[in-house]
Amino acid sequence: MSSLDNGTPSSGTEQIISRKTLESELRPAVYKSVSRYLNKTQSPKIPNHENLRVGDIVLSRPLKKGNPAKSAVEAAQIQHGFLGDAAYWTHAALCVGDLHIVESQVRNWTGLDWVNPKIWRGKPSVQVAPITKYSSTHEITIFRNNNEKFSEFRGLVARYALLDHAIYPRKYDWITAAQAASASDAEERVEPNHTDRINCSEFILECYAIGGSALVLEYDDVSTGGAFFLPADFYTHPSFKPVDIDYYKISD
Repeated sequence: MSSLDNGTPSSGTEQIISRKTLESELRPAVYKSVSRYLNKTQSPKIPNHENLRVGDIVLSRPLKKGNPAKSAVEAAQIQHGFLGDAAYWTHAALCVGDLHIVESQVRNWTGLDWVNPKIWRGKPSVQVAPITKYSSTHEITIFRNNNEKFSEFRGLVARYALLDHAIYPRKYDWITAAQAASASDAEERVEPNHTDRINCSEFILECYAIGGSALVLEYDDVSTGGAFFLPADFYTHPSFKPVDIDYYKISD
């Protein structure tokens, strides 16, 4: 991957930690949630929770080759002018503390069949999940808002995300995803219906703008259909910088 002006994320150290030690460092409910995904991989690892802050952006990309969603998002981001590292990251989630994220993610993904309603029916897409859902099966990188004034709004951003998830669940915005994949700019975009559906990066943008009074101009452009906001936009936005993350390798 090529480096960009805002800096290429670099990995920190990796330390061995036992499950028993990890459990002692986390609250019981947190460990129970986090460990669900640690048990599903042969080489479990977990970001050091001391490196993470509420309001951080978690960008990810599946390690497994041939993932249709990954290929589609990367192609869409390249089509919109993002190259190298920026186009590489294909999903965005919001860190809300205790090694958990809130995200808008397609559930029961079965392929790039945008018109098949069976794919999109069922549970809402906005959900709370442990970061271990991605840390062993995906490459991840963390971006943080570097505005000093934003520190007082971090909790409000997370609060908005968690309340939105609990009070008014929404479906995944597959219409915007399809438009972003087919249009080279926002001229062909239909004004989004964020009342009922939203995608991963525009969900976080909404949390920042309404919950934290940040990225308001970008949110206004998106909500009126004047622009797309993709995972790559977080990577290239001047308000965000990459954060070095240390990892724990989990042993029995």
